[in-house]
Amino acid sequence: MSASLNNEHIVCVALPSWEGDYMKSTVHLMSRLSKTNRVLYVDYPRTWMDAIRGALGKKTVPLRRMLGLESRLRKPECGEGEDIHVLTLPPVLPINALPHGKLYASLRKVNGWLMARSIRKAMRQLSFNQPIVVNAFQPGIGLELKGTLGEKSTIYYCYDEISEANWVGRHGAHEEKAYLEVVDTVVTTSDALWEAKERRANQCYVVKNGVDFPLFEQIGHLRVARLNGVQSSAPRIGFVGSIDARVDADLVVEMASRRPDWTFEFVGPHVDMSVVETLRTHDNIILTGPARPEELPAIMQHFDAGIIPFRKSEFTRFIYPIKVNEYLAAGLPVVMTDFARITDLEGAVGVADSTSAFVKALDKALTNDSAHIRQTRKSFASLNSWSVRAAQFSRIAAQQIEAIQIGERRAA
Repeated sequence: MSASLNNEHIVCVALPSWEGDYMKSTVHLMSRLSKTNRVLYVDYPRTWMDAIRGALGKKTVPLRRMLGLESRLRKPECGEGEDIHVLTLPPVLPINALPHGKLYASLRKVNGWLMARSIRKAMRQLSFNQPIVVNAFQPGIGLELKGTLGEKSTIYYCYDEISEANWVGRHGAHEEKAYLEVVDTVVTTSDALWEAKERRANQCYVVKNGVDFPLFEQIGHLRVARLNGVQSSAPRIGFVGSIDARVDADLVVEMASRRPDWTFEFVGPHVDMSVVETLRTHDNIILTGPARPEELPAIMQHFDAGIIPFRKSEFTRFIYPIKVNEYLAAGLPVVMTDFARITDLEGAVGVADSTSAFVKALDKALTNDSAHIRQTRKSFASLNSWSVRAAQFSRIAAQQIEAIQIGERRAA
């Protein structure tokens, strides 16, 4: 495969905002790519409705940057050697609730024009030219921006099954279908997503989610110091991530009933309140709330196992969960439901198809845990670090640029 990207200009049009209380694959990839390239990260496009709610104090938004009252372009705190800038876009029209048709298409073009104008201005300020455009799960915007930024290549970074995403269910699948046919390269985060997209894509690859290995390895060291080789008499079972519709609250509640001496701690934002309220019915289920990455070591050092109790659905079967390698990097035994078939995790985690099987797998993992097994988990996770994933992504992008250049020379 071709050499990695070096000294390229990358414009990442992202669905996830740069800041936040959870791990974001797009942010991790762009941070690491910015060590050898220059990156413009175009933040989540907020609407005029967001701006109004922000002005009324009903929502936290960067209102002054959105309205241009202070610079929309900023350089966030970065790691050593990272060259990345973040752009806050002006407010766009709230069109997601509109039915598919001429009005929606026309207003999407208006939003695309507004975004392209703002991005081109930022590119001029940064002296960006002929960028690689990475579109992170924004196919509708990708269709409007295609060819407007003087890009040398475009990459669609697909990390969920958009047809099963409720928030964009009205337009997402239709827009993605069209975008797959015009984008140069598609990068998915799971084998299941690759199988679903590669038939329509020009080029399709898999770069699975990774782990901030130094951060979570630190948690492992703290755990060893705490345990001193002895299993806790009252296990603490941990989950880190959004508490949303993916979480099988009934499964967790049943486990909490069967193991009343165990503590189940959920760390993450409360997204689906029906799930949250179900979890609150048991005293041995603790809802800690969201935590920033730097706060996780103090919390997770007290975990004895990590769980991923997702429901089995058409949405979850496409997921390669970020948290699995985070748990493993911390040396934790991991048990998850059989929501997806992830072959490269076989042997590294326990997989359960029922409540009884889940409890049995946790019992076994807690009983058989050892220093040697913990080190094996860490070694496995180290092969899946974000640095490794970014290198894979970089080689794919470089290969695509080389192919485009060869095609241009042949056509000349």
